[in-house]
Amino acid sequence: MKINGLFSPRVLTGSALLLVISAYSNTVLAQKAFVVRDVATANNVSLVVRDFTKTMRDGTPVPFWVFCTGCMGMNNTGLTLPGPILELTAGTPGQVTLNMMMAPQEDTGSIASNAYLGHTIHLHGLDMDTQNDGVPESYAAQNSGSSVTLREGVTYMINPPGTVRVDDRYIGSHMYHCHVHTVKHLEMGMYGMFIVKGGGALAGHINAAGPKYDEEWNMMLSTVDPRYHTAAAKGDSTIFADYIPKYFLINGEEGYDVANPSNLDLRHSVTLAGQSKNLVIRLMGILSTQASFEIRDANNVALPFTLYNVDGFALKTPQTVTQVQISPGQTKDIMVTLTTAGVFYPQVQFSDLRSAQPYPNGLVKTELTVVQ
Repeated sequence: MKINGLFSPRVLTGSALLLVISAYSNTVLAQKAFVVRDVATANNVSLVVRDFTKTMRDGTPVPFWVFCTGCMGMNNTGLTLPGPILELTAGTPGQVTLNMMMAPQEDTGSIASNAYLGHTIHLHGLDMDTQNDGVPESYAAQNSGSSVTLREGVTYMINPPGTVRVDDRYIGSHMYHCHVHTVKHLEMGMYGMFIVKGGGALAGHINAAGPKYDEEWNMMLSTVDPRYHTAAAKGDSTIFADYIPKYFLINGEEGYDVANPSNLDLRHSVTLAGQSKNLVIRLMGILSTQASFEIRDANNVALPFTLYNVDGFALKTPQTVTQVQISPGQTKDIMVTLTTAGVFYPQVQFSDLRSAQPYPNGLVKTELTVVQ
């Protein structure tokens, strides 16, 4: 089943690096699609960076820089925010290449003087060696003070021959993002989901010790302060010290439109067919605020769910709750068992990072339809 560019889980076998391209856009849901490319045809996944302007619900055009694949030419159609979903089977080798051709950059001076020139890919939450971690400063320290090669693009090796770092302990949700001028480039949209899946007997399990799930729904939470964007993405800015987001996003969208209920940017459907279903919701926070997640029914009653993973690692004891908090750079994997038909509203309330006060326009809703 495919809803909103997402897909139901399937068993992954062999040495599988999957690249999932989810089409998050303002098009009608039925027009959204995804492409799955496995190791047999794409064992060297290549990402590039492109300019992307998104028109927000209030009509404001906001510029982004996004990771993409298959967009090497001048035609930048099909770009999405966030970037492609990357999936890796635990314990298997993978490689992700960043191609810097035609990439937008912070062109604020010469290569020698510009500390913010270029981009990298940092696999957030994974145990990578320095050469493959995408951090320019540590890379330069190991390479005689030079990070030029890294800024020109490099292939990042995961579990290279003779080394297994990303094993079954990492089954869960992680992220990838640019680590050059990190806060600025995150704000510009240079991020995506990275999910480690179990292989063999652990295929379809939420973690190495946890239960199996029937379907999954991936949610990346992010924010936009247009003042920070209007600095043309170049150089430092004092604005971030007083970060005031105007747009609050789940998977690059502003969520449930109360004024136009037929225009749902995010929705998912589960068919029970006479049995209960376990739905995993992966929450990945690349936001610059705090956020709280709940699932409410049509009567505004919060549903219980179980938290299994935090930051891509299994909790020693899973926690059954009705709300979880997501902080900047954090991921949480929850599972909800669906037993009855109905319409439910998974939702995120974004709050100020310092005061913890909810933003008045920071409640972003999605829709979950459960049918028999």
